[in-house]
Amino acid sequence: MRRLFALCITALFLAGGLPGSLALAESSCARTQAPQRCEAARMGATACTDLNTGARQACVAEFTPPLVCKRQRDSRSCEALVAAHAACTGQTGAGLRACIRARLPAADCSRHARPERCQGMAEAEAQCSHTFGAARRQCVRRALSRLLPDDVTQP
Repeated sequence: MRRLFALCITALFLAGGLPGSLALAESSCARTQAPQRCEAARMGATACTDLNTGARQACVAEFTPPLVCKRQRDSRSCEALVAAHAACTGQTGAGLRACIRARLPAADCSRHARPERCQGMAEAEAQCSHTFGAARRQCVRRALSRLLPDDVTQP
């Protein structure tokens, strides 16, 4: 986990620095000890180039695809994230984030214990898609309190 974080920070440094440094980051992934991990970190960093440092870390965590989707709790969403990155090649920043979010599947609330809460959460997250980190959590909490006023504090 620490190595992935270090690679993310390195990719952010390379991608956010000088013009053309994104190409440098792409070419340097082939020479790293873990080229797949480097490429995944680069994909996440590409989506977050226009954000400041505080929001960038949360953005990279959200948009960096895992190396192996089969090990993930929600492998369908993981595979959709990888496919969305592939479909949105050539875009960066806010345009890439919008392209990826448009291609991600909607929340599957059919098997949820409380489908109305699941739908409300999906709607709140969609309303707050422009924010990251703590600001996003606060935005989702406020949106949920408007959508489901009696249900905010219960799991």
